[in-house]
Amino acid sequence: MANTAERISAILDVEVTNKCNAHCIMCPREKTPAQGLMAEATFRQVIKNAREYGRVDQFVFAGLGEPLLHPDIVTYVKAASDAGFKPGIVTNASLLKREIAEALVRSGLKEVNVSIGGFTRAAYERVQRGLKFDAVYRNLIDFLEVAGGQTSLNVQVSPTEESIREAEQVAAFWRAKGAKLCFFFPFAASRGGAFSEEKARSAHCQTQTPVRLPKGCISVNELFRPSRHDWRIMHRRAAFVCYPKDRVTFISWQGNYQVCCNDYEKKHVLGNVFEMSLEEVYLRKARLTPQNSTLCAACNVKGDLAPRDARLYVGAGLYLLASRVAALRGGKPHPEFASAAPVSGKRT
Repeated sequence: MANTAERISAILDVEVTNKCNAHCIMCPREKTPAQGLMAEATFRQVIKNAREYGRVDQFVFAGLGEPLLHPDIVTYVKAASDAGFKPGIVTNASLLKREIAEALVRSGLKEVNVSIGGFTRAAYERVQRGLKFDAVYRNLIDFLEVAGGQTSLNVQVSPTEESIREAEQVAAFWRAKGAKLCFFFPFAASRGGAFSEEKARSAHCQTQTPVRLPKGCISVNELFRPSRHDWRIMHRRAAFVCYPKDRVTFISWQGNYQVCCNDYEKKHVLGNVFEMSLEEVYLRKARLTPQNSTLCAACNVKGDLAPRDARLYVGAGLYLLASRVAALRGGKPHPEFASAAPVSGKRT
C-alpha cells in the first residue's frame, strides 16, 4: 500500500444525479448523453474507495445536475459525514426549503455552494431560467438561520453579461447576511471542448476579455490553489500539470471516473468505481497530456495553479474578517425582496 503522504489530497466531485430543474444559459446540459440517479450501491462504493485512499480534502455533491433532486440526498450526506468526510453540496437552492435544510444540517453537511445569476429579479431569472428569484433568496436566508454556524454558505457567480454587472451587489448582500465566501469565475472556459467559445458567446458568457474581479468576491483560482505539498507531487508525477485533471476526480452518477470534471459529454472515462481505486485513477490521469488526450488538446483551461503562499493566507484571513464584520453590521434590505431583512440566529 502506498504511503498516503505521497498521495495528492483529493477533491471528489460526486454527481448523484445529472437531472436539473433549471436551464441556466451558461450550462451545456443538452450535451449530457443520459440522465439518472446514482444507486445506493454505487455511492457506498464511492465512500469505500475514498476511505481507502485516505487523503480526501473535499467531498462535494456536484455535477451537471441538481443534487437535491436525488431522493436519498440526506442519507448520502450522512453516510459521507459518518465516514469522516466534511461533505459539501453545489446547488441552485430552489429546493433548499427549511425542512430539507434542517435535515441536511443534522446529517453533517458542512458547506453549501450556490450559484447566483444576478442581484435583481429580472437579471437572475434571465440567467437561471426556470427558477424563481424570490423563492431562491428566501430559501437561502432561511438556510442561514437554520445552519446556525454549523454549515457555511458560499455564493458563486458565473460570468454572464448580467451577473458581471451585478456581482458586487450580490457579494455585498450575501456577505452581510452571513455568507462565508463569494467567489467569481473570471471567464468561461471551453469546458474540455464541450462548451465551444461560439456557444459561450451565444449564451452571453465572457470568454476572451478578462473581467475585473468584483469587489467583495475572490477568484475561484485563489479558492482552489493547491498546497505546496500537493503542487510538488503533481509536478513530480505529471509532464503536463492541470489542476482539474490532476487533483479533482469527477465521479458520474453511473459510477464512472471521468478524465476531467469539464467533460460534460462524458466521452472520456478512466474506469468504474467497482473496478478501479482512487490511487490508480490519479496515477493514470497524471500520464495524460494534450499530445495523448484529445480532451486535453481541445481544452483552453489554464489549470496549472501556483501553490499557496503566505499572501494567500493573509488575504484569506482579511477577506473572512471583512465578511464577518459585514454580517455583524447587517446590510441594506434588498430593493426587490422586502423579506430579505437580516434574520435572527447565529451567523456562519
